[in-house]
Order: sequence, then C-alpha cells, then structure tokens
Amino acid sequence: MNKILLFLFLSPLCFSQKWSISFSERSALVQLFTATHGENWSTKWDLDKDPRYWYGIKIKKGSVSEINLRGNALKGNFPSSLSSLTKLEKLDLSSNQLEGEVSSTVSSLGELTRLDISNNRLTGDPTSAIVPLSKLQEISLGNNQFVFSDIEGFVQNFPNVIILDLANIGLTAVPQ
Repeated sequence: MNKILLFLFLSPLCFSQKWSISFSERSALVQLFTATHGENWSTKWDLDKDPRYWYGIKIKKGSVSEINLRGNALKGNFPSSLSSLTKLEKLDLSSNQLEGEVSSTVSSLGELTRLDISNNRLTGDPTSAIVPLSKLQEISLGNNQFVFSDIEGFVQNFPNVIILDLANIGLTAVPQ
C-alpha cells in the first residue's frame, strides 16, 4: 500500500514535465527567439511545440547541446540569455545581423567546443567573454568589427584550437 501511495504522490512530478528540456533552458531559448526578432527569422520556431522540434536545436540527455542558427536572419544585440545552457557544446550564430558586444554570459558555457559568431556586426573586445571557454576547439570570429587589445594573448589561451577564423577583423600581424 505504501508503494502505491508513493507512486501516486511522485508520478505527477515525474510525468508532468511538458518539454524535453528544463524550464530554464526553454526560457533561455525563448528569450533568444524574442531578443533576435524570431518572428522575422528565415526558419521560425513554433513555441507551442517541444524545443527538440525547433530548427537548429539539438538536445542530448535532456539538455540543449547545440544551437545552429547560421544565416537565419537573427537581428539585434548578441543574446545574453544563453547562460542557462550549461551543457551547450556547439553554438553557431554566424551569418546573421547580430550587433553589439559579445555578452559576458557566454563565459559560463564551459562545455562549448565550437563557437561560430562570424559574419555579423559584433563590436568591442570579445576576449573576456571567450577566454574562459577552455574547451574550445573551433573559434570563428571573422568578419566582425572586433578590436582585440592583445590578440596574441587571446590566441595563447586556446591550446586545443584546431580552427581559428579571425578573417577581416583588422589584424596588422598574424598571431603566433
């Protein structure tokens, strides 16, 4: 009898989750959609559906593992809502119309191995936001309006980098 009561008590907690990811991760994605004018994206999200069906989103073990919204007509400032996505491994927001500085919230994405924010209108020095991402193997920052205070110091922080794209950001020397 006790097992039945325990089951009846716990079953709403176990079976009531509506989405394949946590509420905080879903909220972060909805904020990304809203902040970047999702209603005008090339391929929009149906916010009534589970995020696993949204364009460019991959989910692994109940967490968002990849966001690939390359060339999807995102506009506005770089999204600051991404910090809740702590299991995110790949982030591709390239070839859009994102502006402003890279949000420091990116630095909390410690599992990130691939970051592609190239071909936007981003400004400032992204060093403090990106340097804490020690697992990065691919970094694509080219074709933005970044200004690095110490490009060699930036590059030296990523010993595991396989791909580094710094094209057309006004470098006067190749970093060693």
